[in-house]
Amino acid sequence: MKKKGLCAPAAIVIDNKVHLFYQTYGNRRKDALCHAVSEDGLHFKRNPTNPVFRPAGDWTAGRAIDAEVIPFQDRYLLFMPPVIRPCKFRCWAWLPLL
Repeated sequence: MKKKGLCAPAAIVIDNKVHLFYQTYGNRRKDALCHAVSEDGLHFKRNPTNPVFRPAGDWTAGRAIDAEVIPFQDRYLLFMPPVIRPCKFRCWAWLPLL
């Protein structure tokens, strides 16, 4: 799935670790969001459960792209565009990072 490329990273620091979210690229409907973590910001270890999100359902064109993660109350929210037209809003999913 990652053979064609990775792109659109977003990073957030949680407990002195850099959490990097990125999308696979060039796989069309198989594109998904993945996660890696680093203690030094240079060397990353990919999450063994990748992808952490793969869209399904009528709200999406089958692709997950351009992730952003924000803290909200006691959790983290993973935001991404729905990849449909017209795109009137951004979708979110609860992401249990810790």
